[in-house]
Amino acid sequence: MAEYSGIGVKKLYYGPCLSAVTTAYTGAAGTELSPAELKAFLAAGTTEEILNIHGDLWNYEKTKPTKTYYKNKLSGKNYRGSTTDTGMSKITFSVGKYDFATKAALEGGAADTTKYSASASVPDVKWTLVGLTEDGVYVVFPKADVVAGSVTTDDAIAISVEATALEPDIALEIEAWISKASVDAAT
Repeated sequence: MAEYSGIGVKKLYYGPCLSAVTTAYTGAAGTELSPAELKAFLAAGTTEEILNIHGDLWNYEKTKPTKTYYKNKLSGKNYRGSTTDTGMSKITFSVGKYDFATKAALEGGAADTTKYSASASVPDVKWTLVGLTEDGVYVVFPKADVVAGSVTTDDAIAISVEATALEPDIALEIEAWISKASVDAAT
């Protein structure tokens, strides 16, 4: 059995939120996103690779579930607990070098090859986001809420991005980790 640590980030992709699954996963982990489906997403003409992540500003975080404990009034000891929030998964990163189309895709607004115009209203940016770790694991958010802005980092203006995993619009898990080897072998 392979073991992973999810070390660093090697590649990062975004594209339209997955809207259909044609090759469902049939292993013990469930019937959701399959290696073949991820391979097809990565090869799609609408999927973009982010080519420059600034320095060490990549971060993945899954918060712990929130638990509420109830005490036995007679003994003063906890006798049960309930989960009130399952926690959230987030990926944050800064894009150090980009074109105007990437800036518009992540921050909202409009762009062509010579100009970027910021959105006049609060943008609602949703993408499927995929990160490939250095030790060969794809971390996939089938639907991610993307909040981005610009920040000066080391004398350059980077796009600072926070992507939070959301419940997809189709029957997929909120987050999946899939081995690169299984994606490469998928047909």
